[in-house]
Amino acid sequence: MVHLQNIRLWALPANFFEVSDAERFEMMHAVTSDASLRDTLRQPPPMPVIDQLLAIMTCSLVAVPLLLPVAWVTLLIMGYVHLLSASIALVAVLCLHPIRHSLVYRRNRFGLLWARYFGFEILLDRDQSPSAAVAATPAVLAPSQPDGGTAGPGGVGRVNLACPHGVMNFGAMIFTFFSRWLCGSDQRTAVADAVTLVPGLRHVAAPLWPVSAARKSVDKWLAANTTLGVVPDGIGGIFEAAGSVPWGEDALSLGRKRGLMKLLLRHGATCMPGYFIGTLQLFSVSQDPFGILRALSRQLRVSLFFFHGRFGLPIPRRGPITAVVAFVPAPSGPMLEPTEEQVEAHHKRVYGALVDAYDTAKACVGLGDTARLQIK
Repeated sequence: MVHLQNIRLWALPANFFEVSDAERFEMMHAVTSDASLRDTLRQPPPMPVIDQLLAIMTCSLVAVPLLLPVAWVTLLIMGYVHLLSASIALVAVLCLHPIRHSLVYRRNRFGLLWARYFGFEILLDRDQSPSAAVAATPAVLAPSQPDGGTAGPGGVGRVNLACPHGVMNFGAMIFTFFSRWLCGSDQRTAVADAVTLVPGLRHVAAPLWPVSAARKSVDKWLAANTTLGVVPDGIGGIFEAAGSVPWGEDALSLGRKRGLMKLLLRHGATCMPGYFIGTLQLFSVSQDPFGILRALSRQLRVSLFFFHGRFGLPIPRRGPITAVVAFVPAPSGPMLEPTEEQVEAHHKRVYGALVDAYDTAKACVGLGDTARLQIK
């Protein structure tokens, strides 16, 4: 049986973050309905110009690392040495000032602005699992879960897989604002260490509550039964999506990476794989036929690439973004040392569930029968 429902987060009222949890669940219920088939892709909802500008300004912070070198070279060539020195000092401050994991970054209107800008919706099959059945309902939230609590439901860790990486997975970023009411806990998010240092990136990533994506860090957080967001395709996924990706030709580039699956089994953690349809269409990534930028990115562990979007600028195009999700528990309790066969089987279980969720939902997104999600 399939009971596919649509949660239209873009339609939540402007005071969502100002009311009680009970009222928030009522609002979630009001924007949830049975999904219907679509012949064409939907369009993002109408949005006031000033709200679009606010969304664009904040989302475009991802372009700061791209624009800074250009600005510095220009100032140097024109001889504005004092301005160059002042800008370098300002960047140093922006790199080093502390950004803490605070509810200030989570409970604010930018989550709603981004949801409307991208027309963000979630499609899930209520019959897929018990976790899917209670998502976005009062039953998902334990009475003992404090506001801002990141403990995984049921006392076990949870990993929310945000696929694909793209230039920036804005759908996954929006999800973090609402994860408490969607899956029962706020989440921290594993990111490359450079993200927490680069001005612009570290500021737009503040709502993610970023932690290191290093293996030891992920191991530590799962041992603490934390809900953790992870982008599994990482840097490789950006370059796999180079150029302009047509709708319905979705792909996730994982290669032979299985370390995360092993950690899931070691800690008996639940996994919620999600694919954010529309992410690859927000920007076009410039091709690098010689693979130089890919090689440098892997060596430096930071993404180096050129991209453009709306108006030919480093501004994301307006959606729509639709998340399709599944819930996959560990096959048993924690395993001290899972075998390669057990790890591979869980890999197929998790990403097989994601492909099934994509295939179940694609007709309600407006994608044709030939649309598919490839796991590479």
